[in-house]
Amino acid sequence: KQLPDDIHKRSHKHQKAFNYLWFIPIAVILLLSIGSISYYYYLKYQHEQAIDWYEKGVENLLFNAYDEAEKAFQKSLEHKSNFPAAEISLSFVQTADLIQTALEQAQEQLIDGNYQEALTTIDDVKDQLSLYDGTAVTPLIEQMTALTNEIELEQVKYKLTDAPSIDELKYLLWDAEAIPTPEAHEIAREIREQIINHTHTKASELLNQKQFSDALLLIEDGLQYASDSEKLISLQSTVEKEKEAFETTQQQRIEQAMNIAAEEQEVNESDALTLDSIQIAFDEQNRLIVQGEVTSVATVPIHSIMIEYTITSEYVEDGEIVETELLTNQAPIFPDTLYPDESGQFEFTHFDIESNSETDLESSIFKVDVDKMTWSLE
Repeated sequence: KQLPDDIHKRSHKHQKAFNYLWFIPIAVILLLSIGSISYYYYLKYQHEQAIDWYEKGVENLLFNAYDEAEKAFQKSLEHKSNFPAAEISLSFVQTADLIQTALEQAQEQLIDGNYQEALTTIDDVKDQLSLYDGTAVTPLIEQMTALTNEIELEQVKYKLTDAPSIDELKYLLWDAEAIPTPEAHEIAREIREQIINHTHTKASELLNQKQFSDALLLIEDGLQYASDSEKLISLQSTVEKEKEAFETTQQQRIEQAMNIAAEEQEVNESDALTLDSIQIAFDEQNRLIVQGEVTSVATVPIHSIMIEYTITSEYVEDGEIVETELLTNQAPIFPDTLYPDESGQFEFTHFDIESNSETDLESSIFKVDVDKMTWSLE
C-alpha cells in the first residue's frame, strides 16, 4: 500500500532541516575580525620596523655615517611612508651629504690657493643648514666653521707675503681679528705692531717738520687699530706738548715781530735819516755853498728827501761878538730815493750870500745848523 504524501509530517521523529544561511554573517564578522587583527599586527610590525630603522639611522648620524644613515631612513620610510621624523631626517642626511661634498671641494680649492672660490663654495651651501637643528647639525656647523676659518687665515697669510701697503694692512687686521683661532690672533698682533711702527715713524717725521696737526691726525688714526699702544700714546703726548710750545714761541715771535715792526715804522716815519756831515764852503766867486751827506737808517726805501737848515754869521763889532741869522733854506737829497743803509748827498749854492773881500771872509764866521729833514715812504 502506498504511503501517504504527508507521512513525514505525521512522524513524531521528524525535525526541520538545518538552516546554513545564518553562518554567512558570522563568517563575515569572523573574517573581518581576523583581517583586522592581522592588519593591526601587520601595521604594528611595520611601525616597529620603521622605528627600529629610524633609530639605527639616528645612531649612524651621531657618528657622521651619513650613507648608512640615509639607507636606514629610507628603510624606515619603506615600512612606514607617513613618518615625518624619518622624512625630515632623510632630508637632513641628503643635505649633509651635499654639504660634505661641498666641504671636500672647498678643501681642494684651498690646497690650490683658490681662497675666494673656496669661501664661495661654503657660502653656497651653509644656509641650507638653517632649516635644521639638534646634535646632528652641530658637527657639520663645526666643520664648516673650522674650514672657513682655515681658508680665511690662509688668505690673510698669503696677502701678507705680497708686501701690503699700510691701508691694506688695516683691512688685513680686521680680517685676522675676525678669525677666532690662536694663530689668527697672533697674526693680528703682528699686523697691529706693523701699523704701530709705521704710524710712529711717519708721525715722528711730521713732528720733526713741525707739522703737528698732521702728526696728531696720523697718530689718532693709528690708535683706532691699537688703542692701548703705549708707544703711540706717548708720542701723541710729545706731539701735543711740542705743538703747544711751538705755538707759544710763534706767538711770542709774532708779538716780537709786531713790536719790531712798530718800532721800525716809528723809525721810518720819524727818524729815518742820520746826518753824516754838513759844512759851508765858498766857490771861486766867493759864493757860499752848503753841502753834506746823510744816510738812510729806514727799513724801507724813502724818497723826496729834503734837508732844512739855517745859516748864521758871527762877527766882532766894537769888541763884541754879533750873531746874525742870514737865512733858512731847504735842499734836496740826491739820489731822490734812498734804500736802507744807502747814503745821499746834498749841495746848495747861495748866490745871495757873497763876501766882497777876503777881509770880510776872514772877519766873519758862517755857521749852518740843520733844522729838520723830511722824506716820504714808499
